[in-house]
Amino acid sequence: MTDSINPNLLSHSLMSASIQNGPAAYQHWVIILAAGLSTRLGEPKQLLTIQGKPLIRHMAELALATKPQGLIVVIPQNDSKIAAALKVLTVTQGAELAHKLSTDLPIKIVRNPTPQLGMALSLSLAIDNLRTSMSSWPVSESTGHTDDLSVLIMSIDQVRMNPAHLQQLLSTQQDNANSIVTTSRYQDIIGLPLVVKGSMLQDWQSSLSGDKGLRHLIRALPAKAVQSIDAPELTHDIDTPEQLHLARSQGWLDA
Repeated sequence: MTDSINPNLLSHSLMSASIQNGPAAYQHWVIILAAGLSTRLGEPKQLLTIQGKPLIRHMAELALATKPQGLIVVIPQNDSKIAAALKVLTVTQGAELAHKLSTDLPIKIVRNPTPQLGMALSLSLAIDNLRTSMSSWPVSESTGHTDDLSVLIMSIDQVRMNPAHLQQLLSTQQDNANSIVTTSRYQDIIGLPLVVKGSMLQDWQSSLSGDKGLRHLIRALPAKAVQSIDAPELTHDIDTPEQLHLARSQGWLDA
């Protein structure tokens, strides 16, 4: 199930993040994987707050700040509170802001009916929706794919994520002709967030299963096709009460 958010129903701050002046924009879509059930944590991590905002909305603002062509957020099917955190009523906008906002920017909520099956299903559902959106992009004569489209994939609980790292991922991918994927690296692990060619993401879809994600597929690529950017701060995610306590004690999340 997919919902499309009318940009006129987004909050002022969420819209501002997508239109603010900043680094050069790179043609890309963003996928946020946020369908986890937070079983070990004991409460929905999507609704933890950071600077007074639900974490899922904070991550959406970071995504929109990269100036994507569209944003896909995958959430659990039966959690209305998580969906509501993205569908907040706007404050009154001035004419200038309304003029700047592109009403064509697709922001899609994709509902995962069985999130307990793992991350792979969420990513596959997002790819299905992305495939429809990609149909309007120019197709490469040599490959038959929309090779010029990059996809930024983010998780929901890397609470120390920052806009500069996302921009660096996008620019590194854009500037290296041989690169298929540009990943984050922390504790000698490659992982999210990452930027991948849309064509390769489509090819990988049939190989997705369970909670494996993309790591094993990335490791099978030639070395020259993979770029990595060190981001040790992204080691900290929120899966357990102990990790949540640490994040709050450090001020990364609201107490």
